[in-house]
Amino acid sequence: MRAEIPCAKDARLLTGSKELMNSGSFVERATYDLRQEGETQTEVEIVPPNDYEQWMPQADEDEKTLGNFIDVGIVAHAKGHPDQAPPVPVRKYKITLADTSKELGVDSNWPLHSRSTDDFDMKIDNVNPWITLDDDKGQSAVTKQEDLTAFSVTVDSYDWGGYTKVKVVAELEDDSSVVAHVQGHSDQDTLSLPKDDNQNHIADWWEHFFAIKNADASADDDDTPAGDGHKGDSIALYDEYCGFRIHGKHERLSPELKDLFIWDMNQLGAGIYGSATGVTPHLIYGLERNTQGGAKNRNVVTPNGSQGDVYALYLIDWPLEDGVVGDTEGGPGVPRDIQSVKINTALIRGAYGDAAKSALASTIAHELGHATNVRHHGDAPPDYDTGDARCRQPDGSFKNYLCNIWPKDKDTKQIIGLGQKAGEDEGCWGVATQGGMFSGNDQCLMRYDMTNFYENPHGNCQWQHNGKTVHGYLYGKDPPGMTLCWSGRGTGVNDPANPNNKAGNAAPGRGDCIHHFCLKNSAH
Repeated sequence: MRAEIPCAKDARLLTGSKELMNSGSFVERATYDLRQEGETQTEVEIVPPNDYEQWMPQADEDEKTLGNFIDVGIVAHAKGHPDQAPPVPVRKYKITLADTSKELGVDSNWPLHSRSTDDFDMKIDNVNPWITLDDDKGQSAVTKQEDLTAFSVTVDSYDWGGYTKVKVVAELEDDSSVVAHVQGHSDQDTLSLPKDDNQNHIADWWEHFFAIKNADASADDDDTPAGDGHKGDSIALYDEYCGFRIHGKHERLSPELKDLFIWDMNQLGAGIYGSATGVTPHLIYGLERNTQGGAKNRNVVTPNGSQGDVYALYLIDWPLEDGVVGDTEGGPGVPRDIQSVKINTALIRGAYGDAAKSALASTIAHELGHATNVRHHGDAPPDYDTGDARCRQPDGSFKNYLCNIWPKDKDTKQIIGLGQKAGEDEGCWGVATQGGMFSGNDQCLMRYDMTNFYENPHGNCQWQHNGKTVHGYLYGKDPPGMTLCWSGRGTGVNDPANPNNKAGNAAPGRGDCIHHFCLKNSAH
């Protein structure tokens, strides 16, 4: 029962207003609910579906195509008595989506930035006999029928990282209104989609699955593998949750494991980089990264992201000069700093023969190592190039190695060795020395494994260097490294306990490559 009266001392005031009446005299007018304390009232609840705890948003190819949806129930009843009809019937319900996200695209890198839009990521579905949408934005609706006590609305998702809040206000037949609360939570007047108690716009279910401790959307705490000790891979928590389009399919990433994106121009693959480091490589198509701007910007794989740039490595098959099998332009450094990773597959096939497949896998991993801040076991110098050399044979004769003759494998007839061409000032034959690029653990993929000679005072070969005669041995071919080393100590052919070892221990501060790689922009 409603009444407008000047004053009602024993009535419970629900709403009120003040207005000037009769030439300035003040009269207080109010709408009162004459129900006494304890009298039954109408209660409206928002009812989450059974799968609410685990529900996460999804998307499709673009912002216009439905990904998935969730049904939200709405019920009205007597307050505290769900099985009783509301004492004051509901005339209509107003359903509103509040604070709805408008993230670009459907995930961090799709569609292309130039084709992405910032439409609402969640909308009320208009195919519903109980409601009418207020506009084409899908953010509010009203019911068509009076006296509804139970119905549902469907909220559609168009973004893998979308979020919104459902709010319901019921207008009763006595012109009063009731704000609905979430069933079982009288203090919550909105329902977060997805479930998001900490309000960081990331589904609680995803956070609970990974037992996330730092729930800041910008957090970057991936700690596996450890690498150089810096946590993170430059991909923010929200972007890993929102996910990426990778080789044509959407994938959410792990906030525990470090990830590396590679724009694999010629389908070379990541070699053994992933298995050697523990980092998870993701090979992407060219259209799955930014296609505009300068060379650096074109390697960004978060064009739709809001948490900072993430860079892919540009991996390409390239005919490098001077016997070089691979080159990382801008390295050693983190992916942000790398312009390209080039692999000379033709030379690898020619130089390694039957071992070319494993050599290619190792070479790719080697260069990706440089692209994630791993250095060689040593430098050149101390390794160097020299000119003509000669070696004493078992019968006492000498075999000349002239700069216009490259050595060939006796069986395959393929050229071996990576020396420079004849006539260049630096010389044509490569020489490995103690603590140089060929030193350290001989199973490590960051160690150089093929050159022409190595220094040793007992060697049967000799050549000139810095005006002095130097002795050594033919280097031969070592199997390519297939792992990352855990220390700088020389092993196998480099074991210092062997007086005829090739290159000994790694240079000071080098080796131990498993603890040197890093992907995080701010770490270096």
